[in-house]
Amino acid sequence: MSKRVIEPEVINLMLEQYLNTAKLYAKSPGDSELLRRLKKDFANLNRLHLSGVTDWLQTWDDFTKIHRMSLRMPQSESLAHIRKLVVLKSNFIQDYGDGINTVYLDDASVPYTVPMSTGKRVSEPSSGMDDSAAVVPSPVVLAETSVSDEEASARHGERAAPISRFEKRHLTARAPLVVVPDAKFSIIACIDVVPGGNGPSTPLAEVAIPSSGLMITVEAIAGNNLKLLGPASQMVRVSPGEKSPEIEIALQATALGSAEVVLRAHTDQAYLGDLRISMMVAKQGAPDLQDVKSGIAAAPRMARKATLTIKYSRRDRTYRFLLLGDATGAHNGELTLDEDLDVMMPKLMAQANGLARGVAGYTDGAVETILSGIGSDIWYRLLPREIKDVLTVCWNGIDRLDIVSDDDMTPWELMFAHTAGGPEMGFISDKWLVSRWRFGAGAPGDVGAGESVYVVPSSAPQAANDEVDALQKIFPSQAVWKTVDELNKGIRRPGMGMLHIAAHNHVRYGDAAASFISLDKPFPQTMLGAHLQGVLENRPLVFINACASSAPTVQWQGATSWASRFLNAGAGAFIGSNWEVRDNTASIFALEFYQQARQQPLGLAFQRAREKCSKPGDPTRFAYSFFGHPDAVLQTQGAVAP
Repeated sequence: MSKRVIEPEVINLMLEQYLNTAKLYAKSPGDSELLRRLKKDFANLNRLHLSGVTDWLQTWDDFTKIHRMSLRMPQSESLAHIRKLVVLKSNFIQDYGDGINTVYLDDASVPYTVPMSTGKRVSEPSSGMDDSAAVVPSPVVLAETSVSDEEASARHGERAAPISRFEKRHLTARAPLVVVPDAKFSIIACIDVVPGGNGPSTPLAEVAIPSSGLMITVEAIAGNNLKLLGPASQMVRVSPGEKSPEIEIALQATALGSAEVVLRAHTDQAYLGDLRISMMVAKQGAPDLQDVKSGIAAAPRMARKATLTIKYSRRDRTYRFLLLGDATGAHNGELTLDEDLDVMMPKLMAQANGLARGVAGYTDGAVETILSGIGSDIWYRLLPREIKDVLTVCWNGIDRLDIVSDDDMTPWELMFAHTAGGPEMGFISDKWLVSRWRFGAGAPGDVGAGESVYVVPSSAPQAANDEVDALQKIFPSQAVWKTVDELNKGIRRPGMGMLHIAAHNHVRYGDAAASFISLDKPFPQTMLGAHLQGVLENRPLVFINACASSAPTVQWQGATSWASRFLNAGAGAFIGSNWEVRDNTASIFALEFYQQARQQPLGLAFQRAREKCSKPGDPTRFAYSFFGHPDAVLQTQGAVAP
């Protein structure tokens, strides 16, 4: 007897759609259309449950309880309810084993995830290749088949191969060129199989689209002189070979001047691309009717970017790399170390700390030579030849390098590129915008819609207090915390959009539990444990302007850091340092970053701050790491520019 096995991704999509609808309805419990969608999404899942195909769902009782709560949730309890939905999704992932973002391609394949800024497939570790990362062969289109019970069990533990194929898609839009002040208007967008003819469009990263369709989120980020009137993000189902349904983004012009809207497309795990739409808010020249078919100015050139995924296996001391990008193509390589990374990196950090302190009395030129030497050793000894060769060829062909890893200890920002026996190219951070993120869900495009919070202890040096006073003029706030209790309680309260900590950080490379921020008492990393996942609901920007505040330390089976802990707690972006920083330079860096962040995406603001601190002989400019999407926009409201 044979039967058609329910495709895992069908269940994945239905679960994801329900949870996203539930979160939207929790924010707007009076929305009748969302209520209708929520009941329909639940009914679809309930049919699967009653049919017996979802016996893996160990939390069904909790699921139905949460659903009943969703139906009668008052607005005042919406944020607390959304936290429960986030936990429920995590439980589903644990129950299902491979998670909502896992897809099986065929008998010989392994699950894959998609790193930030690319839609290429990257294999996850299999039993034979721990911590591996390799390019999956070219896309295949799989036929739908019926299998016997025994065949289904033997293939993927009751998981059947979905019909998936990689497709090229374009994010297209129609919008007016000019709008009058206070006018309400719309942008109509969709995901099409061809570029837009009557408006702007941008190609998206290739993505696998199963026969049941793929849910893609389109986020709208309104720039100066505009405000959103509707939801910031909308989901659309993309079916194989078809144009998606259109979505409408409602906006209002608020002030005269140039304006821009960024439409960002992504799945739950992959950033696909941005479409920038420029227009003018003016008293004259606007159409009588805000006709979205009137066309707009061409979108500016997107950054030429590449993604470098990095995995390190402590068991066999092996680095595995995958480089992906339009200019670079797809290349992988691996390199085995003679010395444990956990032993080697603290030595390197100690050398960088000595340069930051200036204890040896080196001249500025000597310090630059030492920094170049450390950076060239990282390039020469820690990158496999295959990756070095491609980056050398593409030295002038990319503008941005996104590094995806999990608490990797190497300060890649310090890497100094050069060719054997050839000319020096230079520090990669001076040439490219270098950003970081972790494996899993992609970095968000909107960060920090909430109030600013500053943390500076009473015992802080005068430089830290002066820094916070200067930042208050850019992002004013009455929230200035000084104690462990204030920070511990404040992390849990809703509404935080930005958290800036100016204090001493004490790092113990061999003991994460002993690493702490010094306030009135030590604030150890263990106070931000895994139980606080998703507690930072507004996806705030977190900047710990302290020594070695992003440096990973060893803990149990791997490494951990303030960066990974805050990102796990829900931070939308994080900035910290890999080694000790000089007080004056650190304050200059922070001031320039926040000034730029009022009017620039976070990645560009970070780059400008690094350039501001490029004084020879000071290693501080290479100490900082930026975790987040380079095109993300800080939503925290600052002071009005003079």
